Amino acid sequence: MSNQRRMRSELKQGLHQFTMTLYKSYRESLSHEDAIQEIVTCLEEEHGYFSNQSIKKEEQQSQPLSMEEYIELIEKRSKAEEVPEKQYEYYNDLETLMSAQEIIRKYTSTGE
Repeated sequence: MSNQRRMRSELKQGLHQFTMTLYKSYRESLSHEDAIQEIVTCLEEEHGYFSNQSIKKEEQQSQPLSMEEYIELIEKRSKAEEVPEKQYEYYNDLETLMSAQEIIRKYTSTGE
């Protein structure tokens, strides 16, 4: 097993143990469904935080992006987004950027 696979396996195991500890703690005062919902909400928030930090880091390290690169970046964000409303916003932004890209191509290729 590669080192990366081993580390991923250890991370999953540790996350599972931590989640079960949280679940047992929440079950002392919440129903099963509410305990699960609390854990899911927490994990979603953490996922969003780490995703955003990763994207910010990528943006800070890179040079100004081309239109194609912006489209790729927003596609990546939309696929990673789990909140439907935010995902919908990303898709609207993608549609707008792709329309703008077509307009730019139209006027740069005809010389008008």
